[in-house]
Amino acid sequence: MVMLSMVKPTVNQVDMKPKVVIVGTKPSVDEKVIPIDTVYKPVNGSDIGVRKVVDDGQEGRVTTTITYRVDNDGKVIANEPVVTRVDMRPRVVEVVVGDKTNTKVVSAPVRYEKDPNRDKGLGSVKTPGRDGSVTTTTKYELDPNTGEVIPKDGQPVEIQAVPIVVEVPAKDKVEVVEIPIETEYVDDANLFEGQEVVEKDGKVGRVTTTITYEVNPNTGEITEGKPVIETVPMEKRIVRRGTKSTRVNIQVRHYLDGTNTEVASSQTLTGEIGKEYQTSPVSVPDKVEKG
Repeated sequence: MVMLSMVKPTVNQVDMKPKVVIVGTKPSVDEKVIPIDTVYKPVNGSDIGVRKVVDDGQEGRVTTTITYRVDNDGKVIANEPVVTRVDMRPRVVEVVVGDKTNTKVVSAPVRYEKDPNRDKGLGSVKTPGRDGSVTTTTKYELDPNTGEVIPKDGQPVEIQAVPIVVEVPAKDKVEVVEIPIETEYVDDANLFEGQEVVEKDGKVGRVTTTITYEVNPNTGEITEGKPVIETVPMEKRIVRRGTKSTRVNIQVRHYLDGTNTEVASSQTLTGEIGKEYQTSPVSVPDKVEKG
């Protein structure tokens, strides 16, 4: 009989190695760029519209980061997003604005005028004038959205020009010819021969010829007008002339001084009215009785 002995079993233990499953938990990062805005600022100056960049600006960013974790069941769980922000800094551009004044000179016009007191052909007399002007002020304003400079014209201010006045000698030519008085005699039987009575003095007539001159106000040219003739008729001198005879018979009587006693025979003489006559001597009786 064979005796069997009990051999203690040898146990070899191999440790369990867990199954490893790799789960991605890399954080996700989302970055958004904020583009640069441009800000336009007005500055006063003479170089209207000129631009100058005083700040280039900087882009902004919004970064969203999401991290992940894995639970015991191997499930990937997202953590709360983490948002970081870098503000955008705008680009700053200065634009020159201001006022511009434009003045336009208006030359004094020349106006020619007739000088009615000086004869044609003499030198002209000039009175100085003064230039005028039109001044317009344009205000340039900035459009903050586009950076454009917008002109706005103001109300023009006008100063009237004072004309240069040139006086051109152009005295009208006047020629007067007199018509002498004529005498008209009218017989008058009520007047004695040799007697004249002026019934109307009469009046000298005149023929007046006038030539007028016109002066062109723009060129100073003298234009001669058509002669204008004006006649004032002569008025005759009217004289009444006597036709009645002046010859008469004169009867001469001789009286004693202071009495009605005739001392001689009467005499008849033929003579003219208005003339004196000497009678012949007469003899007076020595004794005459007074009547």
